[in-house]
Amino acid sequence: KGDGRGRCDFGGRRPEYVAARILYPQTGDGAVGVPYVPPGDASRTLRLTMEISAPAPLNRCWWVLYYWKFITFQASRDAPILDPKAEGRERGWPLIIYSHGLTGSPMIYTQVATELASRGFVVVQVHHSDGSSCLAPLQDGTSVAWDKTPVRLWNEGKTVQSVQYRRAQTEFRAKEIVATLHALHDLGGGAASFLEGNIELASRDGMSRVVLMGHSFGGATALTVAVHCPTACGCVVTHETAFDWATDRTRAAVLDKGRMVRSGGGIEYCGGTGGFEANNGG
Repeated sequence: KGDGRGRCDFGGRRPEYVAARILYPQTGDGAVGVPYVPPGDASRTLRLTMEISAPAPLNRCWWVLYYWKFITFQASRDAPILDPKAEGRERGWPLIIYSHGLTGSPMIYTQVATELASRGFVVVQVHHSDGSSCLAPLQDGTSVAWDKTPVRLWNEGKTVQSVQYRRAQTEFRAKEIVATLHALHDLGGGAASFLEGNIELASRDGMSRVVLMGHSFGGATALTVAVHCPTACGCVVTHETAFDWATDRTRAAVLDKGRMVRSGGGIEYCGGTGGFEANNGG
């Protein structure tokens, strides 16, 4: 129980700005074709996606994805939100905060997000700026590109340092989720103020009703938030979770140690990092 804001024990750098895309049930039949790839940085996004995700020499042929520029999905920008009370939901639409995977972005998860929104969920897709996305926007109009450091460390045989780097990214990603949650509790006159009174953040007894969802790196992020900030959410849904990049505390809370030991190879919660996360509970 608590105020649902997700009070946490994360130290270090905290995000000052979090970019997110919000999909929600809308009124009327005004859906039009919205570009799948955000038009502002479309060419750069596609080029970086190919450079990062495809093997050489195919990774130089970014034009292979050029047709993505012409793909649209059925939605309307800034459309009025459907009144939840008119649909029998007194406490608002259920809320999902979605964390994308490595090299991903909200764009990559358009299909699942629009499907959830069409079924009565408000989906807030966080665009992480830790360097795990191919290209993430910042408040000043610039962007954060893909961070090659952990891949370079891994290729140099510095696997411990690579995992340490990833887990530091996980903590920053988790802070972005928590910052998003705080913003949703204090909407005020911001860009997402239309959500005020239209989303269900907590039940009548004060328990959080927020669903955290994530894929791969996003799954590790969502679970890390849930373990370190237990009042932040009501449940977690993850798929293809990158457990190696979750903090030790998260791994210990979620994974059964007996099963890990029986799997052989001397696997421990520290994942070979020598207790890197000892500062947040080991």
